[in-house]
Amino acid sequence: MYTYFRNSQKLSTLPKGCNILFLICTFLAFCTFPTWLRAEQKTSRLLVNIASNASFSPEEFVKATSATLLPIDPRNPYKTFHNICLQEPFVVLSSPLEERPLRLLATRYGYRYVMFKDESLEDAIAKAENLLLSIPKYSSEIKALDPEESNRLYVLLDKIDQVFTKHQTKYWAGRETLLGAIRHKGLLPWDDYLYLFILDIDEKKLEEMKEDFEKVGLVVHKYWKELYKIYEKDGLAVKDSKNPGQDLPFRYPAADIFVMSLEKRNEVQDVYIHKSYDFYWHWNHDRFFYSQIENISRIPFGPLTIPIPGDPESYLNRIFGMPGYPDFWKKYAIEPIFDHKVEDWPSYKGATFVEIDDFSPASWK
Repeated sequence: MYTYFRNSQKLSTLPKGCNILFLICTFLAFCTFPTWLRAEQKTSRLLVNIASNASFSPEEFVKATSATLLPIDPRNPYKTFHNICLQEPFVVLSSPLEERPLRLLATRYGYRYVMFKDESLEDAIAKAENLLLSIPKYSSEIKALDPEESNRLYVLLDKIDQVFTKHQTKYWAGRETLLGAIRHKGLLPWDDYLYLFILDIDEKKLEEMKEDFEKVGLVVHKYWKELYKIYEKDGLAVKDSKNPGQDLPFRYPAADIFVMSLEKRNEVQDVYIHKSYDFYWHWNHDRFFYSQIENISRIPFGPLTIPIPGDPESYLNRIFGMPGYPDFWKKYAIEPIFDHKVEDWPSYKGATFVEIDDFSPASWK
């Protein structure tokens, strides 16, 4: 559309009387289109947190760099980020946060983060510059699973599918597994887990299925309330990061199996949600309408097919959308925020949004 602004001859070929109308409509369309969609991502996304007792202030850091100072209320920093996170890739908080809320804030809005306390201003600037150079900007720069690892996840899913099908157990994909199915037609290239959902009326069947799972080398383990793990019996032992020297009661690779309960919201709408308060508090976006579960279908998933709920995009918009931009996930991804091989945060801090430049799924053999 911009050629008409660069070439007055083309503009003059429009019917008489339409030139002004065309310019107005084009200008309005450009202005209302989100800023973050108008241009390519020019820099990596970094959130800087400067301690109150550091030798320099946030204002001094901003003055010496290209960063933007972001005034926040430490009691509710999310309020400010709602409006600017997609326009400002390199930001400095006006007030420091503790690491836990900082990590949650950074992963929610797609930033890596760095904390400065004892560094000099010069050292902090140098460290930030090095981080900006190392942070991925495109999905092809995120470290992908090796083919053997991703193939094991496909095989795990195939075995689970066979047992669930044999026992006539309805299940469907959610979270990153559903995202991969819709956007990549398979596993996300960097995702190291499976996320599957069943109904509470089928929970008792898991006990009945244990023998069949054991026959194909899998173990069913009730991990916590409405969450089960199905994992390879001969898989990789997972260290307990909170208790050195101990292993967790499951192995890698594994699938999370979430149990969903029916809740009647009103006279015309029933919803499947996490029943326990703890689950609902942390994953209250994990809900499926009755009509979605009654309209499960199968779509390609790498070398397999996988069941998905009806109207999957409305669920993905809720889980992976951004304020004002619900289908954000169609063009942008976020790097992994958890490493399931060690059941802990990844080696980097936070997790950045990246533009998707390759929609291929994780490979298989």
